Amino acid sequence: MAKQIVDFLFTHVICSPCRIRYLALPMPHFYFDLRTPEGRQHDDIGLALADVETAYLEAYRAVPGVAAELMRDGADPFLNHSFEIRDAQNRLLIEVPFWEALEQR
Repeated sequence: MAKQIVDFLFTHVICSPCRIRYLALPMPHFYFDLRTPEGRQHDDIGLALADVETAYLEAYRAVPGVAAELMRDGADPFLNHSFEIRDAQNRLLIEVPFWEALEQR
């Protein structure tokens, strides 16, 4: 009986063509442009993340640190600062306004 279970798992779970295809799929790539009153700073490196929700959370978590740097440089991060998240095809997916992320902290 144990051999049958192992054989089933091996043929239907571990070696399943669907499972292999799933493991071989690359993660989507997201870019985080910084929008300021002076313009946009393009992110040319980006991050490979599971999905757009994860990208949003990464940007949201980064806001306080970037806002602190902006304030040290004399800028007000509450005024027209945001992350614009793009995909690999350069499509704007979501915008994360700094005021929104900072207000909720």
